[in-house]
Amino acid sequence: MILDDLDRLPLVVSHGDALPRNMLRREQEHVLEVDWAQLGYNTVGSDLASLYLYSSTEIDNLVRAYVDGLAGAQQIDGRLVRYATIRVAALIAVLRASRAVAAEHGIDGYIGRLIRAELLLAEVSR
Repeated sequence: MILDDLDRLPLVVSHGDALPRNMLRREQEHVLEVDWAQLGYNTVGSDLASLYLYSSTEIDNLVRAYVDGLAGAQQIDGRLVRYATIRVAALIAVLRASRAVAAEHGIDGYIGRLIRAELLLAEVSR
């Protein structure tokens, strides 16, 4: 069901590896993204989902900044971005945690991200 929902959402240009280590703060309000090796098109909110799980930034702050950043190029409703971000984050958290458990490697870090996504997972199930 989540995958069907995501298939119906718009595709946007995506960094593909939106992790804090690839986001360099240049000035107070400007962030420079590096390591564009996984550039492509992905479901709106996909980059935000990774960034949310691997940072301490709250989801609503990420969504607001993302929608503001799109303003000149594409108009996408913030509610749609949040909807997509929550679902992608839930998938990432569950899949990576289960992979870590199966591999018996890096379990604590992935379980920590799963716990961080707990509120999002509850929201997805509504």
